[in-house]
This record gives sequence, structure tokens and C-alpha cells, in this order.
Amino acid sequence: MSTNNNNNKKLFVVINSYSKQGISIINSLIQDGKWNIRGVSSRDSSTIALANEWKEKAAKNNVNIEFVQRDVTKDVSGLFDGADAAFLMTPNIDYADPDLPAKEIAFVTLQADEALKAKVQHVIFSSVDTLPHPEAIEPGFDILTCRPKVQAYIEKLAFPYVSVFLLAYFHSNTVEFIPPKQEVNATTGVTEFVFPFPYSIDSVQPYIDTYTATGPTVLAFLENPKLYNRNPIPLVSEWLTYRQVVETFENITGIKSRPVQLSRKEYLEWNGFNGNPVTELIGNRIFQVWESTITQRYYDPSHDPTTFITKIQPDALTWSTFLKTTQWKGESYQEFKEKNHY
Repeated sequence: MSTNNNNNKKLFVVINSYSKQGISIINSLIQDGKWNIRGVSSRDSSTIALANEWKEKAAKNNVNIEFVQRDVTKDVSGLFDGADAAFLMTPNIDYADPDLPAKEIAFVTLQADEALKAKVQHVIFSSVDTLPHPEAIEPGFDILTCRPKVQAYIEKLAFPYVSVFLLAYFHSNTVEFIPPKQEVNATTGVTEFVFPFPYSIDSVQPYIDTYTATGPTVLAFLENPKLYNRNPIPLVSEWLTYRQVVETFENITGIKSRPVQLSRKEYLEWNGFNGNPVTELIGNRIFQVWESTITQRYYDPSHDPTTFITKIQPDALTWSTFLKTTQWKGESYQEFKEKNHY
């Protein structure tokens, strides 16, 4: 690893560079033009069109960018050498892995220790907020509380600056984890999209577009390290019920749609998770995210949810502008990514 530093810019390391958050961060860093970049991924960048697009854009902005193919669950040695700042993130761990929480803690702790060893000055981490009653979660289904534990570990290390953002993942996961299905309405005979939601469709929940929000947030952290030092910032562009999510989709796309509330059992069946114990564990863990956070409340009252939209990115995508920008019309997550070059 030897990012050419002939432009005298500091180096920023991005773990999981092709994740939703990583893509947003690298896009923003290139556009900002103040940092050199080292993108780390288990994927081969030579086969990814986005990597070539980044190289071309970086060259125009006098930004040096390099890509390192590395499985960070096995080896993080040298990844942060020469870096002034870094974005740490949980690696991809199979949701069916019974040891997912313990592995997530171990793998991110490994990254943090290596970054400290490399004398990184500013560490940025993607976390979730702390639930008030984690003990209420059914054993084996909890994939939330491990991340705040890692956050606490990182914040106690001797980094001059640690910045953390807390994602509002509810409605932003509609495309990936709770996809709609086309059905013929038995009453009207009209083909429509049915949007499932694994809890009350009238509960008000946060929305954020992770493909565009994390990058501007990281830039804000880098520009104001003291202000955001160990001061977690929730990322929320708006609050919506799922009924409003579906109504907005219908208004923007013109496609007849309706929401439906699913129980845990119905959610497992809807997504085909009820076939065997392995897929049932995956489905139960995903469902538990909604159940735990909706019933307990997600954001801690001490964390101001308006900071992002008022001070960091006032023009952040809302659900409506997301639909208009990406032209998502109910297609699969894979088709959505291909259409938008993610």
C-alpha cells in the first residue's frame, strides 16, 4: 500500500468501500478534493466499474485513490499506515451465523486497535443508537446491541478525535429487506404493489438515504472534529409512517399500491424465511430490528435528531426525492443497484 502523496494531501481510509455507506463517503471525498483515499474491500476493484469511475473523477480533482483487496475479518495489518483519518465499519457477516454479534465486536475492535497502532488521528464509525431495554430482546435474535458496545470501546481509545453517526435504517431498508410484491386485488381486479411492513404501518419512523447521507456527514466531521468529537449524530432526513411511504410511492410512480402490516410469522413467510432453521434465524433477526426499536423507541432523547438536517445536509434526500432521483419503481434490490450503478 503506497498511495502516492505527491499532492501533500492527508490520507483517509474507507473500510468496506463498496457498501452503501462507503460509496457515499468516497463520492464525497472525491468531490471535496481535500483528501487522498484508500478504499478497502474484499472485492476485486479491477472488476468493478465504479472503481474506474472513481479513478477518473479523482484524477480531475487531484485526488490520489488506491484500492486494497483485503478480507478484514482475517487481516487488517498495514491498512491504516500513513492515514490521518479512517472510517471503520462492520464487515459483511452472514446473518445466519450464530456468532454474528461476537464476531462483529471482534472484527471492528481489530480495526480500531490497528488504527490506533498506526497513529490515526480521527476515527469515524457507523453505529446504531442504544436500546433502553436490550434484555427484552429474544436471545439469539439480537444484532443491534453489539454495535454500541464497539462504539463505546472505540470512544475510550486514545484517538484525538472519534466521530460517530447513528443511522436511521427503518424506511431506508424498504428496497432491500421488505420488498413489495405485485398482486391482483381480489375486489377491484387491478394489479397493484403490496408493501409489507413488519410492524404497525402507522408508527412514525425515521428515514435516511444511506447512499447519499454518510458522505456529507463524514465531511462535516472532518471539518469540525472538535464539535463532533465523541458526540454521536443521528442521521434523519424526515419522519414518516409506512402508510405515508406507500402513498408517496404511489403518487410519484403512478403505480397503485397499498401497505400491509405483517406479524413475525407472516414476515417470515412473505420473504421465504420459513423454510428451515437457518433462514428462519435470518428472518427473525431482521424482524427483531423493527420490533425492538419500534416498541422501545430508537433514538436516545439526548441525541438531537435535527442536527443532520439543519446543520450538515439541509438538502438531504427525502423519501420523495429519493424515488425521483433513483427512479425506483418496485424492482428488486439487485435491479435497483444495477440501474443506479451502485
